Amino acid sequence: MPVPPDIAPEDSFVLDIDQDHDGVTIFVEAALRSEHPSFYWPPREGEANAYARLAIHLQGQVEWLDGQRLKVASDATGEMDYGDLASWWTDDAGTEHIDGGWGRLVVRSPTQWVEELPPRP
Repeated sequence: MPVPPDIAPEDSFVLDIDQDHDGVTIFVEAALRSEHPSFYWPPREGEANAYARLAIHLQGQVEWLDGQRLKVASDATGEMDYGDLASWWTDDAGTEHIDGGWGRLVVRSPTQWVEELPPRP
């Protein structure tokens, strides 16, 4: 169960990461592919893609491989983020491997669900 297929990870930006004893939630400004139900065209002024704010929940055992490196950057609107979802893949054992400038983590045999959040004001 890799990154949801209707978003483009390389153009999506991590807004926050929340980990607890049950798993991890990655909050993203997700670049939408045309298959996503909230896709719109043309992009809004100042945007290169159609975007939606999503919370990607992964319930399972989380391990940070390099530790968190949450370095803040800002986009063209001045909003803060931690960079993109550079890579997301699933190995044969069902472990999710996710990384970006914000760090590298694995989630073993997770249950995944995605929640769409209200748009930014």
